[in-house]
Amino acid sequence: MSAFEYKIFSGVPQMSKDGQSIDWSAVEAELNSLVSQDWELVSSHTTTYSMDKTGSGSHEPAITFLLRKLKQN
Repeated sequence: MSAFEYKIFSGVPQMSKDGQSIDWSAVEAELNSLVSQDWELVSSHTTTYSMDKTGSGSHEPAITFLLRKLKQN
């Protein structure tokens, strides 16, 4: 049986002032970097989280990734 190690990575987009998502490229770059280091994407989950910016609340998107790779003995 193969032994794996796991990594959890969460990412949010860079946001504009009005709260519209504008740029996921930093999250994509981090995910691509991990995959190039032999991490395998197992699953992902999207959600929102709440923020309070200067008195006005907002809900921002977020993605959480579960990755794994074979343990090195």
